[in-house]
Amino acid sequence: VNETGTVTAQSTGTTTLTTTYDGASNTTTVTVTEAVPESLTATTTNQTLANGSETALTATAQLTNGTTTEVTTETSYSSNDSSVITVDEQNATLAAESTGTTSVVAVYEVNETSVRDTVSLTVDPAALEEAIDANNDGQIGDTEILTAIDYWQTDATVPYTDDERIDALEILDLIYKWWY
Repeated sequence: VNETGTVTAQSTGTTTLTTTYDGASNTTTVTVTEAVPESLTATTTNQTLANGSETALTATAQLTNGTTTEVTTETSYSSNDSSVITVDEQNATLAAESTGTTSVVAVYEVNETSVRDTVSLTVDPAALEEAIDANNDGQIGDTEILTAIDYWQTDATVPYTDDERIDALEILDLIYKWWY
């Protein structure tokens, strides 16, 4: 209690306060409880994903004491359509499995209080360069060019695309990007 009569909680528990003024006194009991979540904000690095890609989840709880706390690993997640997006709860990541739109529901529970948030996500077909990026470094190199040539020679569908096939001009374009 400060000199103006403001009570500030120091820890959880119960205590009795006594006030005295002009010979009269009054007592009151004050109970301090743990802060509980009021709301949850779940976010991803990207809300539009290329098919075959991944993105991280982050969850932040707003507490009744006015603070926020990062609760990503303590939050549970579920996809409304696991054929479009799957969830790796242990690593708090999402994987784009097929083109489409779905949502992921995040739920954080503590002290019998739960809060939730929903993240809407869209999975688009992967661009050709993303689909053949063998080492996931975002760069076109000899491995990616050889992969593209293999798809072209076998007339195979490129994974994570909407049944895209590679033609000779696209291979030349990849070689140009690699060279320059």
